[in-house]
Amino acid sequence: MKTSSDDFIAKEQATIRKPLELYEFELATDGTVWRYTSYDSDVVFDGDTYSTTPIKRGKVTYDAQLRATKIQISVDRLSEAVIKYLVKHPVETTWVTITKTFADFLTEGVVIFKGEIGSVTFSGQSAKLDCTGYEIFLSQKIPRFRFQIMCNHFLFDPKCGLDKDDHKVDTTVASVETDERTLVVNSIGGHADNFFTFGWLEKGADKRMIISHTGTSIVLQHRLADIIATDSVTIYGGCDRTIQICAAKYDNVVQYGGFPYIPLVNPATLSGPPTMPRVEQSDSGKK
Repeated sequence: MKTSSDDFIAKEQATIRKPLELYEFELATDGTVWRYTSYDSDVVFDGDTYSTTPIKRGKVTYDAQLRATKIQISVDRLSEAVIKYLVKHPVETTWVTITKTFADFLTEGVVIFKGEIGSVTFSGQSAKLDCTGYEIFLSQKIPRFRFQIMCNHFLFDPKCGLDKDDHKVDTTVASVETDERTLVVNSIGGHADNFFTFGWLEKGADKRMIISHTGTSIVLQHRLADIIATDSVTIYGGCDRTIQICAAKYDNVVQYGGFPYIPLVNPATLSGPPTMPRVEQSDSGKK
């Protein structure tokens, strides 16, 4: 663990101090970074420039092990680029790093929070960002693979075994509804309705989950920034992780990662044997 130098500690303990905080926001998908400072002028720290802006934070919430878990950041005036990104409710992870340093000692700083944006609320050009620390990942349930009816794998992951490029369609946008979530595309690759439900759409580095697919119309879970007619997009098939969809849509039951024949009721309370669902599959899907 990195420790602060004696000079930095002396600055922290000094009677007269010039503390400032540096805020770095990084988009996980493509590494786009925005940097701001609470100081009254721009600051260069570790070779990066932090633009002055009215930004502040609330108290850091700690868990029983004194690890930072939550914090709220308030910004009174955001740049157009950041507003344009955040207001579209992105599904991509945005990392946040808050570093404390001193205006007369910019050679060293200490990270007081590192995590991700969980939610954003707007009021004009002001925004409140509710952020969660990295420690949230330590609270995930283990083991991830469970004795359950639903498949434990995710579509196109290594254990699923399917190649996403075999189930995608490159197409163009024909029209965009006013809600900026409902799109009509020029080609759906001949697939039946709902083939792309629970799949996703890609436009460059941006991704959005598809929650509905009928004909050549698809509905996205969240709006996609600046999408217009004639834009080139790629859409990928979806899966609800049931054995029925695994068999009918992908003929991939041999890789199914769930336990579809778990009794839905307690067999000990039945007067006869429980009825188990059967799944038909082609010869190519058999072991």
